[in-house]
Amino acid sequence: MNILITGGTGYIGGHLARALASQGCRVTVLARHAGNFTPVKNVSLVEAPDYHEERWNGASVFAGHDAVIHAAARVHIRRGTKGNDAIYRRDNVDFALRMAGLAEKAGVRRFVFISTIGAQVLDDLCHQGRITFARAWKEFPYRASKREAEKLLLAQKKDMAVICVRLPGVYGPGAPGSFSLLLRMIRKRLPMPFGGLTEPRAFVGIDTICDFMGHALARAPMRSGVVPIRDADQISVRDFILETSRAANLPRPWLLNYSPGLLRFAAGCIGYGMTALALTEPARVDLSVAESLLQWRPKQTIRQGLGVIFQAGFPLEQG
Repeated sequence: MNILITGGTGYIGGHLARALASQGCRVTVLARHAGNFTPVKNVSLVEAPDYHEERWNGASVFAGHDAVIHAAARVHIRRGTKGNDAIYRRDNVDFALRMAGLAEKAGVRRFVFISTIGAQVLDDLCHQGRITFARAWKEFPYRASKREAEKLLLAQKKDMAVICVRLPGVYGPGAPGSFSLLLRMIRKRLPMPFGGLTEPRAFVGIDTICDFMGHALARAPMRSGVVPIRDADQISVRDFILETSRAANLPRPWLLNYSPGLLRFAAGCIGYGMTALALTEPARVDLSVAESLLQWRPKQTIRQGLGVIFQAGFPLEQG
């Protein structure tokens, strides 16, 4: 099978490229520049510095591929940047639709869009009347952009199967974001204000993501849909931190019992509002769609996934 991955030099894209290549797939990584790309058997790099731009017409790059995984995305914007919603719309909605259009034009039969469980949380808030979609674009532009891209991709692409994979908090060796922050705090033995976060929620290890993708791409035919995935169990942020410190063979962290509301307020004052929101909000994942649409179930629990990371010798200092 021939697979093309946009954003294949990033964290998720890079892991997917190596995992799929190890399963015998021929993988093409499409990126603006080589970055940290390391040559691997069955993985080739296509550098296209302007492929994010509307004028780029690289349908020929997509030709001969069985599937495209769109992992490239805008996740963060520097503080103070004006027009955040327009930037997210350009980079996460328009860009995704353009890549899907080129793939469809080249005869690709499957398009996988990497999305976020935040789109589900946003849908829930809107349906509960707690926020409007227009306001969501201002307050949660990343999530709103992923949600809109999902809907447009599924509505517009009729001759190509589209699967939107919603990911909860991702962990793994070198994973950025919340996992990186937690690792730094554990390593430095800092008091951690997460003791009050006791509601079970979803997490997904990078190995689980790779396992799901290999399974999904191997199925024929693939039916379009939105598929949330996670590890085999769901645990609280508090327990996730305890499991991480146990797996890393470190002393038990000092956890302070801040309420979720107080934690969000305090974190927002020092520029970590979105990180706190991601850690404190409900984020449960129902696996029934993955089971019915693709007959897939995760193979590892969170404890097993964390154990694999540190058993493999991942240095905590990289967190």
